[in-house]
Amino acid sequence: MAIKKRTLLKNFLISAIALAALIALAWFYISAELSHLEKYKTSITQAVEEALQRDVSYEKADACLTIRDGLALRFTHLAIKEKDRSADFLNIKTAFFRMGVLPLLRSRLTLKEVVLDQPYLFLKRDRTGSLNIADLLKKERKPKIKLELGKLAIDKGSVTFIDQAAGKKDLTTSLTDLSCRIDNPLKQGALPFRLTANVDTDRNRGELTLAGTFLPAPDARPLSESTVDASLRLTGIDIGHYRPYLINLAPLEEIGGRLEVKTAFSGTPANFTAQGTVALKNVLLRYPQVFRGALQPETIHVDYGLTRRGNHLQLDIARFAVDRFAASGRLEIKEIDKADPVLAA
Repeated sequence: MAIKKRTLLKNFLISAIALAALIALAWFYISAELSHLEKYKTSITQAVEEALQRDVSYEKADACLTIRDGLALRFTHLAIKEKDRSADFLNIKTAFFRMGVLPLLRSRLTLKEVVLDQPYLFLKRDRTGSLNIADLLKKERKPKIKLELGKLAIDKGSVTFIDQAAGKKDLTTSLTDLSCRIDNPLKQGALPFRLTANVDTDRNRGELTLAGTFLPAPDARPLSESTVDASLRLTGIDIGHYRPYLINLAPLEEIGGRLEVKTAFSGTPANFTAQGTVALKNVLLRYPQVFRGALQPETIHVDYGLTRRGNHLQLDIARFAVDRFAASGRLEIKEIDKADPVLAA
């Protein structure tokens, strides 16, 4: 009996040593292959092009594999073209990705860390109102690989948005010197984030700060069902730049001034609560259908609360002050998804 136990133990040890040797050989083989990643350049770009339906290129790629940190990939001058190949939709000086190896065996792409240095993103809305990234925002019902995001860092980024549907002329708005941090998900799955950037419009520069948490929508649900809890601060914004959007609400002949906003938002686009303050300085307003002459108040200040529940929108004005005049009130809009909504003030 003792001999049988010794034989079983011996066989077990031999099997364990053989398995460990095979794993070690496989590990060294994969590490060696990753050190020559350039020979897989065509395969890598083709796989990404198939997923994005866009041309993809990069200058150089490096990779390393460790037991503790998993797989690390670094790409230089990574570029993704527009669908019509007219220009770069996304251009990144250096992109670094660290991902788990074992989750790949379970069809999960776990990005433990993503660092993007000097990324440039180009967004465009054409005359028909279609975005150049509309296809990328659509979620696959049953994605082949589930994506899990950990830490994200963006340094010295920029975003340019050209809107051709806003008016007769193209309207260009840019975010420059953009910095963004997304930390590891909280227990509930929400992603803490913080973003700062300059807001450049024509000859004006404002500042943007956004911080909070983002809970992605469940699988197979639209991105619009994601939940956001965040605080937003805007300073030094030139409201005259956004007149093409405002004239859709009221036929303003001219509008100008500097805008400052402090607000907190919680919920989804269809169900949310928001509250904060809006301040305008050195305002110029020409609205001939309502006012005979130009209005030029020094300051406009609003303390508000905004709530939406389905097709019901309610705006509560705790304080509305124009220079020395002050008032308060409430506005309700019901059935806002219909052509003839119900208003109550």
